[in-house]
Amino acid sequence: MNVEELNRKIHNLETLAGEQNVMSSAQRAALRDEVQQLHDSLSMSKAVKSWALGGAAAGAVLPVLGLFSGGAAGAIYGAYRASRRDTVEARARLQRLLEALV
Repeated sequence: MNVEELNRKIHNLETLAGEQNVMSSAQRAALRDEVQQLHDSLSMSKAVKSWALGGAAAGAVLPVLGLFSGGAAGAIYGAYRASRRDTVEARARLQRLLEALV
């Protein structure tokens, strides 16, 4: 998911959260679950694991990259992506949203 898609998704969730007073408890719970899932998908460990697996898969197919070095390169890139300013800001927005949905 690119930055624009992520910001659009968070904006939509924030808009829905602003209408939580007219939602049923089941709808609020579903919204909270969706926000939590997106928040978790942006975590450092999730990014490192997913990019490491992608790198290992690429390394298995591309002999130049190598299975282990591909996984290591993917993990490093995942850590970089998770620590980028836009990702950190998105996690902070989602955390505030989670706190508002309690």
